[in-house]
This record gives sequence, C-alpha cells and structure tokens, in this order.
Amino acid sequence: NGWRKDVRVSMLDPIAALLFSKYLSGLPFHTVSVGSEGGKEEEKLGIGMPTVIGDFGSGDRYISMVNDVIEGTTAATHNRMGAFSVLGAGTYMGIKPTPKDAKYMEKFFGPPEVAGKIGIDLPVQENLDRVRSVYGVTAAEITVVAMNRRANEDIMHEVQAFGARLHTIEAGDLMPSFLALMSPHKNGRGVHLVMGRGGIEEGGIAAVAGRSLGSHVEGREWASSSQDKDLPAPGGRVLTLDELVPGRRDQAFIAFTPITDDPWFGFKGMKLHNGTAQGASVILDQEGFHLQPFERPIEIKV
Repeated sequence: NGWRKDVRVSMLDPIAALLFSKYLSGLPFHTVSVGSEGGKEEEKLGIGMPTVIGDFGSGDRYISMVNDVIEGTTAATHNRMGAFSVLGAGTYMGIKPTPKDAKYMEKFFGPPEVAGKIGIDLPVQENLDRVRSVYGVTAAEITVVAMNRRANEDIMHEVQAFGARLHTIEAGDLMPSFLALMSPHKNGRGVHLVMGRGGIEEGGIAAVAGRSLGSHVEGREWASSSQDKDLPAPGGRVLTLDELVPGRRDQAFIAFTPITDDPWFGFKGMKLHNGTAQGASVILDQEGFHLQPFERPIEIKV
C-alpha cells in the first residue's frame, strides 16, 4: 500500500490490458476499439500507459467499442470499493473516436425524461428548475454528482445555492453517470445528474449507455495542459448524443465486471478462491441490468 501510484499502475494496468486484449481477440466477430483510457494517467504520472485500441477478433461482423480496462486503478490496488473493467459497444462506426489531443470532457448527463428539456449552456439553476418541474420533486430530491475539481467549483456553488444535494467525488464518475442516465422510476435511487469536467473516455462510455437508455447526453471535449487543467472548459461546440454515438439504440450496450464492490448500485466484486476468480459480469442495455455470474481459473500470477 505504500507504493507510489505510478509503480502500482505500471504493474497492474499492463496485465489487465493484456487479458482484455486476449479476450477480445478470441471473439468470433470484430471489435474495433476507438477509445481506451490511459491518456490522463500518462500525462499525470509520466509513464507510458497501455491502451486497448485497434481491431480485435475475427469473422464477418463488426462492432465499435470504447473501453477502460481498469476504472479505479487505485481502488483496485488497495482493494477499495469502486474498481471495475468496462466497455461500451455499439453499431460499427457508430461511436465517435476519442480525439488524440483531448483528455477531458465537460459533461451533462441526465435521465430519459429530461432529454432535450435541459442544456449544458443553460444556467445551472435553470436546468435544475426544469428537472424539478419534470419530476414534480423538491430541490432537495435532486442529486448532482460532480468531480471535486477547481474546474467544477462554479457548478458546485450553483447546485448548493439552488438547494439540490451535491455529491462530490474524488475519482470515478462513470458509475454515477450510469445512475444519472437511468430513469429514477427504474434506478430506485431518485433523480441524479452528472455535471462538470471528467475523463473523456468515461464520457464516451457513458454516452453509449445514454444511447441505449434514451437519456440526456451532452459533452464538450477539450485538451488540457498543466496551465489550464483546473479551469472550466473553454467555450466550444457542444456534442450531442447523436454526434457522440450516432449508432442504433438497439445495438448499444455497456458491459462491465466489478473488480471490487460497487458503492453506487451494490454490485459485488470478484472473489478469489482455490485458484479461481468468482464474480459476475453486468450488461446494461435498454432493459436495464443483466448479471452473468462466472467462475474462471486465474491465468496470470504476479
């Protein structure tokens, strides 16, 4: 636990990327990865990060995919809650590739019932008031999740001034994005929104979930440097759901495997027993979550 983050990441991520690629290569169809998490960590830690980009598998069928081999590497190495491996897949050429010069995305994700009724360029409190009207709830019954970053300070202040609940997180905005994109009538956890800056690959994966669920998805990509990474995203063109994921809704889905326990939906992480890994993979599509339990031999020992 005392190892530096760069040491932990350099040990864990290459193994995970190898196993991820090996699995994809064995599929009887082509999975073309157009985005893979790694750029932010490479910038912050100064080490080459393994990514899963390219064409994997074989056969006549093709799908597109964006992935994060380990979302929550620090959580995984410390056996803390919130680590999982995830991909978003859909129609071939139906997912916008991650720009090479962009590492972050200003995000605005909400449930299906507010799709098209709110907007990233509207004042925060106006958006919250519209959400309140749609669901007939009080301000305190709306939860906004935001990364605890200087770039999001204005959003956080506006949320608190409106009287909505603010849930700040230090890392990992993907699982709360799934929660925000689901109808509160189905998620059992009330009205959630995700606002503000976060990772671009996580934004791309969340957009795939938004396509499947018919949710509100807007994003603004931008490249950051050490001088501007804490500033709000510069004004630029807003990308809509149709631009981020132009593919068919009925072909879009998310697949993830919790590595450690998940604090947002309560999914259990993997357990190691007698040389096997036991757990469950989860599919998120138009119908909601589907669990697929597994028990597999441990292939690599460190």
